[in-house]
Amino acid sequence: MGQAFAFVATCPTCKSAQLQNAFTRGALARLLDGGYPVEGYCTVCDEFWTISLKERVEIIQTIAMTSARVLM
Repeated sequence: MGQAFAFVATCPTCKSAQLQNAFTRGALARLLDGGYPVEGYCTVCDEFWTISLKERVEIIQTIAMTSARVLM
């Protein structure tokens, strides 16, 4: 199935940081292609929201740094 990558996103409504479901390598590839809609879910507000482009870039950077540390 492949390695999974979790990420944290901030709910735009209540501003709480929420750990989000992990990406598989296939889902990460779709995220990198830019055509993959990424939704977050807030357990406090009980609602979904679309992750902004800025947050998507931060997710990719975090995953890339984690992968680089693993390889070292």
